[in-house]
Amino acid sequence: MGLDNISDVDAAYIAGVIDCDGCVHLVRRDSKRNRNIQYSLEVSFSNTSIELIDYLREQCLLAGYTFTNKVIQQDNRSHRKHICYTYRVSGENALLLLQRVLPFIVAKREQVRLAIRFGLTKGFQQGSKSLTPLYPIFQQMYEDMRVLKGTDDRRKVYER
Repeated sequence: MGLDNISDVDAAYIAGVIDCDGCVHLVRRDSKRNRNIQYSLEVSFSNTSIELIDYLREQCLLAGYTFTNKVIQQDNRSHRKHICYTYRVSGENALLLLQRVLPFIVAKREQVRLAIRFGLTKGFQQGSKSLTPLYPIFQQMYEDMRVLKGTDDRRKVYER
């Protein structure tokens, strides 16, 4: 099992979903308990179609992603007429998925490239290897992603 189980047609379709309804995240979590900072990679898909979410989940399960996936039903918003479902893939699985769909990504190509660079820099090996020396690099990548997504005021610099 692996990403070879996802055909080029399905990879292109998933890339289209990422471009439209997907989100590529570099997540930063500050632990108040021990003052550690954690950086992680995540790809999420949100849609009101449970069929689409099931399709994405099935494709990722075919690739062997069985332990970091979850579907969240967001129905706590009274102004919504439909339930919104979110499916997330994180860590190494997100890296592998993004590497597989990169040739087909159009709108979010720079975000995906940055996320892949982050994943390759971080590595997802098990063990006690400290990533603390890489934190300045991770922080810069995190900030660069915010600029690419337009969630940072510095984006105005790139638009000039």
